[in-house]
Amino acid sequence: MKALKSNVSKSLIFGSLLITTIFISCGKKEPEAPKLSDVFKSQIMKILESGTKLNAATSKGVTYQNFTAALNDVNGAIELADAMWPENFAPSAKQKLKDASDCWGFCSDLWNAKIQDNYKQYDLARNMDQYPKELRDGITLRTDGDGDKFVGNEQLGIGLAISSKMFEAARKEILAELN
Repeated sequence: MKALKSNVSKSLIFGSLLITTIFISCGKKEPEAPKLSDVFKSQIMKILESGTKLNAATSKGVTYQNFTAALNDVNGAIELADAMWPENFAPSAKQKLKDASDCWGFCSDLWNAKIQDNYKQYDLARNMDQYPKELRDGITLRTDGDGDKFVGNEQLGIGLAISSKMFEAARKEILAELN
């Protein structure tokens, strides 16, 4: 009889713990999405709009002057948003936007070198380590008769495609977070 009471007591204690655990876990809330200020949301939309326009322009054809003006719009929007970016809002998208901006900057420098001074193409080759890995992996350096490496003009399209891919990945992540 004593053993039966002991087993019943153990069962009651276990049952009470189980029910308490269930009630406690039911009361837990899922982590809330970060609160985004209207100013930040507006800046994010400006990035998405200006970046999408830049991608469209580079895929259809754009002058160097219009490209750099559009790039300045994108970079300005990214810099402003970066200053107020909430820590838990699409952190990898933030880095992807910076990488896309760096790649577009590379393309601007290469395009400028093509117009102005081909020796800048040697500087770009020497400084490839400052650019995102995706760009470094995608760009093929050429070697001149003296064995010096440079970035050929034909790499501009490749750089623009890599920039576009990075921006689109960030855009997709941001839109998913906003919805």
